[in-house]
Amino acid sequence: MVSPIHKHFWVVLLIAALFAVFFELGRMDVCTDNEGQRATPPAEMLRSGNYVVPTINGATYLAKPPLLYWAIAGVYRITGEISALTARIPTAVCAVALVLAVYLAFRKRLGEQAARFAAIALLASPYFLERSRWAELDVPLTLATFLAIAACWTAFEAETSFQRAGFTLLGGLAMGAAIMLKGPAPVLFLGAAWAAYLLTRGKTGAKGKGLKGLAIVTVSALVLEYLLKLTGVVAFPFALVSASVYCVVWSWRSAPEMRLKTAGITVGALLTGLLLAAPWALAVLHAQGWENIRKLLSSEVLTRTHSATEINSGSPVYYLLALPLLLAPWSFLFPFHFSRTEWRENGVSYRFCTATAWLSILVFSLVAGKEYEYILPAFPFLAGATGVTLARFLGDDLSGWGKRWTGLWAQVTVILFMVLAAALVLYAATTENPPVFTVEAVVLGALILAAGIWGLRQRPFRLHCVAFQALLVVVAGLLASRSFYYTGANSPREIAETTGRLLQTGHRVEAGWYRYPWTPAFAFYAGTPVPLQMNFDIVKNRFADTTPYFFLVRKKDLENGLISLDPTAYHVLMGPYTSKEYLMIGNTDLPSSPQPPEPAVPSQSPHK
Repeated sequence: MVSPIHKHFWVVLLIAALFAVFFELGRMDVCTDNEGQRATPPAEMLRSGNYVVPTINGATYLAKPPLLYWAIAGVYRITGEISALTARIPTAVCAVALVLAVYLAFRKRLGEQAARFAAIALLASPYFLERSRWAELDVPLTLATFLAIAACWTAFEAETSFQRAGFTLLGGLAMGAAIMLKGPAPVLFLGAAWAAYLLTRGKTGAKGKGLKGLAIVTVSALVLEYLLKLTGVVAFPFALVSASVYCVVWSWRSAPEMRLKTAGITVGALLTGLLLAAPWALAVLHAQGWENIRKLLSSEVLTRTHSATEINSGSPVYYLLALPLLLAPWSFLFPFHFSRTEWRENGVSYRFCTATAWLSILVFSLVAGKEYEYILPAFPFLAGATGVTLARFLGDDLSGWGKRWTGLWAQVTVILFMVLAAALVLYAATTENPPVFTVEAVVLGALILAAGIWGLRQRPFRLHCVAFQALLVVVAGLLASRSFYYTGANSPREIAETTGRLLQTGHRVEAGWYRYPWTPAFAFYAGTPVPLQMNFDIVKNRFADTTPYFFLVRKKDLENGLISLDPTAYHVLMGPYTSKEYLMIGNTDLPSSPQPPEPAVPSQSPHK
């Protein structure tokens, strides 16, 4: 018998989410290119007043639509501060909202207990929590996509036309936000949800045949993709198109009484979303011209669909191999998702969550361009299905291999967390760290150890203890690996801020980024566009002049001859910083407090 649930659980969940996401949120500097690409355009929007065409270091940057930029710019303006903390606030708020949305949306569909575990499992997933603490668009996209699918799901089952239209409109608004965050990618998740709804409601859904068919399609598509990738016979995304067509036809045939209604709702939500995005798209088209937009669409959409650079390529099983770590420890319960017994007994909402998640992962497994964050919108549905399993375990409703596997999983997980907590305390005590980190690590480690001892003594086993231990370990791990590491010499902040001060006081500073026309994280802290200079004859002449001159370069480019300068002509003034090895070199020392330079004395001509 499941114990009564406290009606104010959402308050506990909110407090836990706020702690996990906002704790030391601003400690780490903006260091990566990806985060710089999100944090820098809003700052330049405020400086330029142009909110239509985003820029980085003054150069047009249209790789992503601007909704997140607008949100971050709003926080900058409200707080009056441009910093790592204020840049991350919109993402952090979206993460907390998503955890609450998962709980509230699943309460009626999966049950109170399952909804609680779904929200906790999502919050305490290492990868989700990490992405929640960066100024990036993946978590806001996941929130918008989840709300769009949840609204359409409700519209599918609405009893009146008025309710159906209302929830379709809400789904369209959320889909519009998703499109304004990442372009057309959210459409794939909405399509997967539509197919999953028909497959799980149709004549084969409840009998387990839908699960069998889904498995056959998945394996066949992955095998075909491997063959195409190995042979290189066809550059066209044949496996992706084939699997998509098959799923659409299969879904259409499985539930003939629902297909027109669900198709109309899905298309209506999609069209509403596109209409919301249209004004900005037209404004950009007017400002940039069709040729620039065509090249952008080709590189960001078409090329990534059937081919990919070394940076974001991967095998067809890229996500299957990564999920055990991205969603640990909950990922070790995923075998239940492929159990015919669980598929049959857990209800239609469970089947919908499972099918939506794995169809989404299948689609992105067949897309050439791959990065872990691409499948983040599938996480709430994976957590929903896993929440059902956890609720059944707590209620002692599992039997056979499921009960044995889940019991073993729970005990091993708690013991593993206790070991990690002890290792964290030992690391903090025996290595040189900032005092604040040592105190935080010891306190968190002690809490985890105490919770683990309490949890192991309980009968029946308390999975709430497991979940919150996971949460604490992940937060502590983030502090150890990210927040206190990406500062000082591991951050571009010091050299970039010095560059900005020199430029703002009239000094001549230029950058010779040989491989990168702009570096987003550097531009974020510089606070003003840094002129690029790739004519190194001009650079040599400026070093020979008496006017103070400062030049930014990467150490490896300077040493390997890509930028040829006489070592006697310059001094290394700052660096190297970060793994990119930023250096500042100059023909004079840095001013102690930057002042406008004195005008250069004209050199005497030899013939005078």
